[in-house]
Amino acid sequence: MPKLIAEFQIELSGHCLVSLPDSENLSFEVEIKGFEVTIQLLTHPRVVKRGEEKFINTIERIILRVGRIEHEIPPELPERADGVRDYTIQELYFSKRVERYRAIACEALNRVIRFFKFQLHTPFLEEFHQRTNALGKPKWMDGSGQEVGKGGMIFFVEKIPGLWGELGVRSLVEGDIPNFQLALKSSGEPKIYDQILAGAREAIFESNLRRAVVELAMACEILVKECFFSGKIPALVAIGNLEDRGKVQLRVLDLIDQVALEVFGNSFRGEGISHFQHIDHLFRCRNKVVHKGKLAYRKDTGKEETPNEKTLRSWWESVVKLEVWIKQLPTA
Repeated sequence: MPKLIAEFQIELSGHCLVSLPDSENLSFEVEIKGFEVTIQLLTHPRVVKRGEEKFINTIERIILRVGRIEHEIPPELPERADGVRDYTIQELYFSKRVERYRAIACEALNRVIRFFKFQLHTPFLEEFHQRTNALGKPKWMDGSGQEVGKGGMIFFVEKIPGLWGELGVRSLVEGDIPNFQLALKSSGEPKIYDQILAGAREAIFESNLRRAVVELAMACEILVKECFFSGKIPALVAIGNLEDRGKVQLRVLDLIDQVALEVFGNSFRGEGISHFQHIDHLFRCRNKVVHKGKLAYRKDTGKEETPNEKTLRSWWESVVKLEVWIKQLPTA
């Protein structure tokens, strides 16, 4: 029975560093779910390490060869009257197999990424998704390395984050032009709240939910405490000073509920119990993530829940609602 190999070539950003005597010939083999995988790291010399006569290389490209024994061989190519080979019949053969080969290639690629990111501490590395154009068109070969046919080219249309207005993303419209022109004249940085909220938004779009929980809760806490301890109400300033020195500890929930009711006669609970509960659950989940590394929170019933992207979007809407409510307070 013949062996079928799919070869994928992936360009890297050049952040992965290699300092080995034979950096030009780095090839590794591994078996993944019944597939034989060869991982070849192609490097390029960058700099000479100070005080040593050797190069530090960067990985520019990764070649992945994913192979296994197939019961069927690729069909022979019929030749048209004009002498051109017709690859249509082979497209069906390869289309039935390409998803499995692509999944293994993606897993192998991400194992490389994870090693460099978490064990060698390489920055700015992100894992690849299976439906990326980098894995769109493999080269199909037999066990001897001879090309055996061509599958169809596959292009994946990448989703545009916020295309439909999710998480407050907007298109530039006519009414934004004056503010845009003002922004071009300003060198000021965005407020820390807006910066952290932007990070939370990106984390949700990337499905990095642990990071999203931490940054969304952080933005929420900054929003609330900047408002309450801004200096306009002496009693709140005194509380803020005590908290800064570790003498008292006030939760965000305490501030937007009992403290707000006492000082302003208005609690965030009045904006809807679901919004208040969402903020509560957000901070419960933040505590789990920060202290245990676990993406979970416990409801009042005692049941532990694992939030998903839909949950995070609901919490996001409640933080936006909280921002609107805070801006209406006398201290804002």
